[in-house]
Amino acid sequence: MPTTDEPLIKTINIAAPCEYVFDFIVQPGNMVRWIGVDAYLDPKPGGVVRIDPNGRDVIRGVVLEIVRPTRIAFTWD
Repeated sequence: MPTTDEPLIKTINIAAPCEYVFDFIVQPGNMVRWIGVDAYLDPKPGGVVRIDPNGRDVIRGVVLEIVRPTRIAFTWD
C-alpha cells in the first residue's frame, strides 16, 4: 500500500484514440460521466481540480502536469 510520500499511479486502457479520451477527461461536464456528481477542472499546471464523487465528499487537488494527449497528473486530497 502506498504511503503519503509515494505517488498512486492508475493506468486505464481504453479502445479509443488518445486525443479523444484526453479531451473527454479534461472537460468537467464529461468528467462527471466518468466519476462523481460534480467536477471542476482547470486543465493547466497549477489549475484547480475539484471532484464531488457522491454529493457528500469533495476531492481537491492541483494539476501538476498536462501533456496533451497522453498525460494529466494532479494531486488528490
